Amino acid sequence: MKAAILLVALVVLAMSSTLAQSAMIDIADVTASSEIGGNFDRLDDYLIDGSGLTDGAHTNSVEGTMWLSTGTDFGGEDTDPSVTFDLGEVYLVDRIHVWNYNEVNLPARGVNAVSIEYGITPALGSTLAGITNFTQAPGEEGYTGEVFDSFTPFEARYIKFDINSHHGGDNEFYGLSEVQFFGGTPPPEPQEIVMNFDCGREGWYPNGTSALTDQVGGVSFVATGGDPFMVVDQAVDGTAMGEVGFQVNVAGSPSDSFTAAFFWFADGGHGRVPYTLTGDGDYTVRLNPGAQQESGTGAWDASVYRMRLDFPDGDATAFVNAETVFTLDWFAVTADPEYVGIGNEAAADCDGDGLSSGFEVALGTNPFVADTDGDGVDDGTEVYNGSDPLDENSKVTVPATHAMGLMILALALGSLGILMRRRATN
Repeated sequence: MKAAILLVALVVLAMSSTLAQSAMIDIADVTASSEIGGNFDRLDDYLIDGSGLTDGAHTNSVEGTMWLSTGTDFGGEDTDPSVTFDLGEVYLVDRIHVWNYNEVNLPARGVNAVSIEYGITPALGSTLAGITNFTQAPGEEGYTGEVFDSFTPFEARYIKFDINSHHGGDNEFYGLSEVQFFGGTPPPEPQEIVMNFDCGREGWYPNGTSALTDQVGGVSFVATGGDPFMVVDQAVDGTAMGEVGFQVNVAGSPSDSFTAAFFWFADGGHGRVPYTLTGDGDYTVRLNPGAQQESGTGAWDASVYRMRLDFPDGDATAFVNAETVFTLDWFAVTADPEYVGIGNEAAADCDGDGLSSGFEVALGTNPFVADTDGDGVDDGTEVYNGSDPLDENSKVTVPATHAMGLMILALALGSLGILMRRRATN
């Protein structure tokens, strides 16, 4: 059966990549490694509900307004204290406002050394540079907290404060009063892209995909659930990430040559492989991220949870007004570098042109398009008749000797049919 592939046109529209004005993010949930409830009433929920705040200033009255971990004589020491915030959606965070633990006479219980981790999934995977400590609160009324805004904005849904020390407080308590995050509006609702990968083309394929507008021409393949995050066909070992292959058509490019890039996001960070597209045309791109990685700290391994294609790389403004169209045909990651996009089904004829996919890969024709050069004759017919299936000007011709042979064969078959009918009537 001919492979069913849904072509997806990604039209670059005139848009601005500038974020909307930074605003306070409505935090969906917060989870601390421990908390003190009951009559002491120092719960993690108070970190995000505005309790104790009046016009940006925090009270030093503690009950019902601050969070405190368990301690040596109060539930047992929390040996690995942390607080994790769920923003509810992915935001580009550009500012953090922290009010440390401000209990009167006991502000030393507040957090001192801290590491801030973040990610778009609960697995996190990245650490925010530049914030290593929170200043001790005064323990007085009117405490305005501490603002951090000198870091590079980061994309996250989940943010974790991994707490390493306090300011010398009693009973090994760790506390905070309030935390707020600020950033741009979340990305628009993802535009779902449906891809049908038939004909046994095993590989790593996205469980769900979305076209994000944070970069013009960018296509993101994002995990939408399940474990592992990407759907892995049984024919491919999930630990053996191989080559990336995809086919894209570029139309309306304002440049004769531009750099595009393949990005991925893994537990250890991100990785990037650039490549060049020479203006308009059809491209079959094959990359080996494990060997060609140019930047980033994320390994090309089974921890990959997101992939992205950027057309062009880095600077989207070049194509904003060009109405450039990128049509993505197929996309695959396979452990078999010989047959990117078709897995191990080298013997299959995915496009029905009479040639096996393995033969077409070796020949250079497209194993998913019956007529690679678009001259109206399928690849198999051209190959069997001595024409070049990669050259639209190379036409199929039947030599005169072949034509004579076919005529003699037709006459012979016709005579045989007449003879057999006569015998049948006698």
